[in-house]
Amino acid sequence: MAYSMERNTTSAESASTWTPWIDRTAVAAACIENLPAVACADWCDQAASKLGVLPGVLAALVMLVRCEGASHRVELDAVGLSAQPSLPEQPSLSDAQQLNARSRLESLASSGRLTLDASVLGSREIWGDAPELVPHQAWSRFGGGDRILIAQLVTSPAQGGSVAPLIAVLDALTPQLARRATIALGSGGGAPTWLTGRENLVLDHLILGSSVREIAHQIGRSPHTVHDHVKNLHRKLGASSRGALIARALGQGASASLESLRPVAARTPSASPGRASADREFEPKSGSSRALSGPA
Repeated sequence: MAYSMERNTTSAESASTWTPWIDRTAVAAACIENLPAVACADWCDQAASKLGVLPGVLAALVMLVRCEGASHRVELDAVGLSAQPSLPEQPSLSDAQQLNARSRLESLASSGRLTLDASVLGSREIWGDAPELVPHQAWSRFGGGDRILIAQLVTSPAQGGSVAPLIAVLDALTPQLARRATIALGSGGGAPTWLTGRENLVLDHLILGSSVREIAHQIGRSPHTVHDHVKNLHRKLGASSRGALIARALGQGASASLESLRPVAARTPSASPGRASADREFEPKSGSSRALSGPA
């Protein structure tokens, strides 16, 4: 009887650990599927905001990088950060901490010191000397080239509870983000071609069925200027007709086959001293994980 009671107690504790994550994970997964199908300038910010709905997450960071060979040094193409609003008696990230995280990332990238190592991405190199912040991250190749998506969730030990659900959900959602990034940025390597804010606005109107003259009137620009934006959209999205342009914008004409994702393996390098971080690259396929001591 004692064994039965202990087993039931353990099962109840396990259920209570996972219950808050079930609905939130479903919401996050559905929101990720609604990410833009084109390379808009705030794609990473939007992606980070989808991860920010998960319980206990103080901030979510999504980066798009290009890896340079075996050195694991990366070029930063875009970064998005989403922080949860502060609540009474709950830890939170200040505006200064968010700004500093972006600045440190850009500084690391510009100086050639940004790598896939946990000692860089999961340490005070980004978040500063803040022991109350614990980053957990995973990364996945996408697009069939040298591109990599890195997702990072920041929590606080003060919140308590097991991190096992967070790690499992991060591993599940990162390849989904990578697939959406492939749809938005297309296949192949090299720096992405981003849409400007004005081009994105014009594209939204085109999807709604507006003509060039109607769009010009609605956004306060000349038809000639709008026509130039439309030509740029055709070029950037590789569309030869208005129908193809709209299909591409809706994600129906993108090259996003699963074969182009090329994720590799699962790894958990040791964290920086005094900080509990997790950094994994993984293949979104059951049974494929293998622990590594560091980057291969």
